[in-house]
Amino acid sequence: MARIKIVVILEAMHSGGAARVVLNLLRALDQERYDLTLFLCKAAGEYWDEIPGNVKVVYGIKQGRLRWHFGKLFLRLCSTIRRADLVIAGLHGWPTYISSFIAFLWRRKLIAWNHINLQEELHSLPKRDYFLSYIAYAFASHVVCVSQGSLTAFKEQFKLKTPASCIYNILAKESILASIKSYEGLPDKFICAVGRLCKQKDFVTLIQAYAPLKQHGHSEKLLILGEGPEQERLTQLIEELGLQNDVLLLGFQADIYSIMQK
Repeated sequence: MARIKIVVILEAMHSGGAARVVLNLLRALDQERYDLTLFLCKAAGEYWDEIPGNVKVVYGIKQGRLRWHFGKLFLRLCSTIRRADLVIAGLHGWPTYISSFIAFLWRRKLIAWNHINLQEELHSLPKRDYFLSYIAYAFASHVVCVSQGSLTAFKEQFKLKTPASCIYNILAKESILASIKSYEGLPDKFICAVGRLCKQKDFVTLIQAYAPLKQHGHSEKLLILGEGPEQERLTQLIEELGLQNDVLLLGFQADIYSIMQK
């Protein structure tokens, strides 16, 4: 029996929850049943070396700005989607807008994978993003949200007939346990938070909530693992609260589970 051809689409393999979850999905799918292709708009990212060997990788460009090579990217994405039985758009944003349109033209089934609260996200974006999101999700065969909250927000925001459901993120338990090892240089006691440093993760509230703990004599440090556009703002907040020695922004860490198990 011929294998089902699945194409998963991401902008790149940069550090973040979406890329990590896509990797877990690719590892979990039975390669005897599924012919897997990962389409990356740009061949870049910290997780590039973790792509499973049985997954075919297709990319739009190696370097440069995506907008300068949009024609090349669009044609390559068209060719890739045309050969697929099922397309999975791995993260909300313009790659989903484009792939949903192409899948609709080629009459391919597309699952749009949503990891965020769209009501909050679209409120801070230009109106064109609402229009493009509406069209993309209307063209989709199914929408998967990673939490009940994001599912409710999606339904309230768009009120579409497109089927939508909640499927929680995949955890590769065996590979997580196998990857854990001794990690030196950590404080004896600490609180650990992991995530992209962006507005949606709201690390500002976390840091503000942590400050009173220090005032009441708690010795635990706060370690924040991740990178993102809010890093400068968070650094400034830490300085304003006088927590430079207590709140540590450690950036991207490939071995987060070894840190968390401490």
